[in-house]
Amino acid sequence: MKHRLITLVLLSVFAGTVVPASVSGQESREWLKGVAALQQKNFREAADLLTRAQVPAGDALKATLFRGEALMLAGDYDGALEAFYLADQKSPGISSLWISRTYTLAGNPQKALAWLRTHLQSPWRQSRKVIVMDTILSRLEDTPGWRDLWKNDWYPEKEKRMYEVDFSLAQEQFREAQNQVESLISRYGDDPGLLTLRAKVYTRMGKPEAAVKDYRKALQTISGDTAALSGLAVAEEKLRQYPEAIDSWTIILKTAPERFDLLIKRAEAYARNGQFEKAISDLQQYLSYFPESTETLFHMGNYAVEAGKYTSAMRYYSQVIDRDATSPVYFVARADAYMKARTYRYAAADYSMALDLDPTNGDVYLRRGQALLKTRQKKEACFDFKQALHYGKKEAVTWLQEYCHY
Repeated sequence: MKHRLITLVLLSVFAGTVVPASVSGQESREWLKGVAALQQKNFREAADLLTRAQVPAGDALKATLFRGEALMLAGDYDGALEAFYLADQKSPGISSLWISRTYTLAGNPQKALAWLRTHLQSPWRQSRKVIVMDTILSRLEDTPGWRDLWKNDWYPEKEKRMYEVDFSLAQEQFREAQNQVESLISRYGDDPGLLTLRAKVYTRMGKPEAAVKDYRKALQTISGDTAALSGLAVAEEKLRQYPEAIDSWTIILKTAPERFDLLIKRAEAYARNGQFEKAISDLQQYLSYFPESTETLFHMGNYAVEAGKYTSAMRYYSQVIDRDATSPVYFVARADAYMKARTYRYAAADYSMALDLDPTNGDVYLRRGQALLKTRQKKEACFDFKQALHYGKKEAVTWLQEYCHY
């Protein structure tokens, strides 16, 4: 959890930034492997990959920050500082919080506090909540310099009031959040940041139409802003505007290819739009960076079933089961695929495996009974229908009456 919080903060540095389009192909893939290794907590491997990789010019700054993070978490503080200072030269202030973290870990609270002060004066300034909750910077809380630091009022009034809106949202006080953001807009006008914030409030209030309108208006001014585009995609999906959501996710992925999580989100949008093969393609790309993701393989199987590609589905499910044979859900999914492919004997066998793991599942008894009927094992099927009824599946009565003289 600690590493995840830190990495999310790094990603948020670029959340509101329009980044030049990345170069596709092997050159881009090499540094992305390093980011994936970082997200999997393979810090030394990530640092090595990010050091060796030829990085497209549009991604160089991000790659440098990620390299610094990997080195910091691997305990190479000198290497991390070198990377962060290089990034800071390219964009003053962008790595100030990371330099502060690194000095904190290296046991130099004076320099850590000095760089934290620099961060609070920079355009990359994070909210006080983010800084206070930071698991590394919290080590500075008992120092006199920490208390002195917060005697200053670092945040403009508008910024503080925007944070109050976020706090109200976190407390699920949606009406209060709406009143707060409306008050800000009445005072400061249709600022794109405020429009994006109001759109976020509208989404949480269950008003996706209003959210889409605000996001699109904001994007007229801040075209390519990843935070606004991400919120827009979510709102579009709530309206079942899946082609539009796919377009929004795609724009972000072109500028932020390290957002692997968006491959999952775009795959979901593709699937909801009936484009199952494209959904599978996105998951295959995700799996190329995170090969141990059993959940991704399972979803690939689900999408393959929806696409009518039962052989592929069974292959994906088999890989899942090879990794984890303790979940009845996986056996049921493969059994269902066997049923659709009319391979009933294999289906019955998988339902049996599922029942070994969960012997009180009436739904699986019902399905195995149906498979057994297809293999002409009527006596065994009737037993399963009775078990299904015993465990609460009232639909079993119809099968018992038709096939078992019930």
